[in-house]
Amino acid sequence: VDRINGRFVLCVKPNYKRRVGIAHDSSRSGKSLFIEPFQVVEATNELTDAQRELRMEESKILSKMQAQLLINSKAVSEAIGAAGALDLCRAKAILARDMG
Repeated sequence: VDRINGRFVLCVKPNYKRRVGIAHDSSRSGKSLFIEPFQVVEATNELTDAQRELRMEESKILSKMQAQLLINSKAVSEAIGAAGALDLCRAKAILARDMG
């Protein structure tokens, strides 16, 4: 089983094409076709729809997070600066301890 353009396909000989499913591609030699079995077409469509909905929801969430970061950019910047200062103090303390 392979995937071509998000579709689950089987590699079959061209003479089985109509009995097995929908052809999505062929081998370079043309001796094999990549067929999506009829039995999985609807399930794959549902999976594709669910993935699209997930991407849309992720986009909405990221947009809301971005808006909140922009609103609070000064506080976020100050917090990052404070975290950097604390990290520097910690590094100095560890260096001093290791140097004896």
